[in-house]
Amino acid sequence: MISVVMPAYNSAEYIVAAIESILNQTYPDFELLVIDDGSTDNTVEIVKGYTAQDSRVRLIEQKNAGVGAARNNGLHAAQYPWIALLDSDDIALPDRFKKQVAAIESDPEVVVWSSAVRHMGANGVISDDVKEVGPSSKAKFYELYKAGKLIYIATTAATFRKDIALELGGFDVRFKSAGDTEFWDRMASRGPMVGVTEPLVLYRVHTGGIMAKRWSELYRNTRYLEERSKLRSKGRELSFDEFLKAYDDQPPLARFFRSTDRLSQLYYRNAGAFIGSKQYIKGLAYLSLAALLNPQLILGRVFRRLMPSASS
Repeated sequence: MISVVMPAYNSAEYIVAAIESILNQTYPDFELLVIDDGSTDNTVEIVKGYTAQDSRVRLIEQKNAGVGAARNNGLHAAQYPWIALLDSDDIALPDRFKKQVAAIESDPEVVVWSSAVRHMGANGVISDDVKEVGPSSKAKFYELYKAGKLIYIATTAATFRKDIALELGGFDVRFKSAGDTEFWDRMASRGPMVGVTEPLVLYRVHTGGIMAKRWSELYRNTRYLEERSKLRSKGRELSFDEFLKAYDDQPPLARFFRSTDRLSQLYYRNAGAFIGSKQYIKGLAYLSLAALLNPQLILGRVFRRLMPSASS
């Protein structure tokens, strides 16, 4: 059986579709824990409507503390040994749990199962592209892990072992950005994480764009996690404070190139969001800005998306 943990903050616009996608799963043996993170809209009222109709749905309310704290609340309240995540603006495809439970039963060594996703715009337009995230097999996982690579998976499609997550202390709430990536990095130390290539979730990409300050924090934290993983493979641990000192003390030229790389990746992300919503003019404008700032990185990414067989 599965405990589904769904953090929610001012999610009234999308949460009905998210909840319905769970209740309509072909695998029925689950509970759904919606953790409201201090919403100021009518998210709580919407969820209460479901708790009154279906005993599998539970509502947990907390003061606003962030998505990591909300996930930890759900983790501790969960009754079942496997935790499935779904963000409150995403949609689980009907066979997600059926297929993930079959995967769990087929290989008890794997501690996290995830999947590919399809991108969906804020307007509900679903992209034709399938976004594969994470190692698609145990062999690929071990190859990446032994090489000191930071392993990414689709968090909103992840199902993982509760006991290991609790032993590791859950999500580190100090990481307001990249907190999920930090959590998966620690989970990877306990066993394989596999992302099957079939999309099991529709992942909503918002065209409003991410705030520059938040993106800067996400970029910095991700660089830390990449460096931490690399050094750990060589037998050395890297504290966040140690990394920050080196990061902040970089010479001006290095900081300049870091800034252009950071901005190019932000613009590339925004380009994908607009193109996925079929707003092609805005998408191409952002893509042009990204390529102008970092042509080698961005054009390489575009080539790999257009010609995946040639780049493999």
